Amino acid sequence: MQNNLPSNENPPEPRTRIRWVVGILGIVIVGGLVVSQAYKRLTVRPGKVSGTIHAIDVQARTASIEVTISNGKKIILAGSIAPECQILADGGTARFEDLKNGDYVKIEGEILWGGKMIANRINVIRDELKIPREHTQPIQPNIRGTP
Repeated sequence: MQNNLPSNENPPEPRTRIRWVVGILGIVIVGGLVVSQAYKRLTVRPGKVSGTIHAIDVQARTASIEVTISNGKKIILAGSIAPECQILADGGTARFEDLKNGDYVKIEGEILWGGKMIANRINVIRDELKIPREHTQPIQPNIRGTP
């Protein structure tokens, strides 16, 4: 059998070859995970949610709302309000600064991969007859040991 390697080069040891393969596979896997995570953060889908404003930060343009989910449990969702967000209240347009804790809102926007929402349209409903009953009472703290 004829050796095609130049006389001054020895074939790499099997351990060296394995290290190279493992190193390259590691780089490929880590790179794939990084790209996957970046894609997930950028992935958006349209969504709608309604609930009561729980907290609002006018300067940061963020808010959290209390939402009743399908099993009747209330949860708090956080999100941001896009600068171009259309806000309607009391039959007319409103500013973000006009929103306040306790307002019942219907929000349309984009839901990011992690469940955060960017609001593009907010409709504030202050007429108590149009607000669902579960949103007319404040969220109750869950004290350990109680159902």
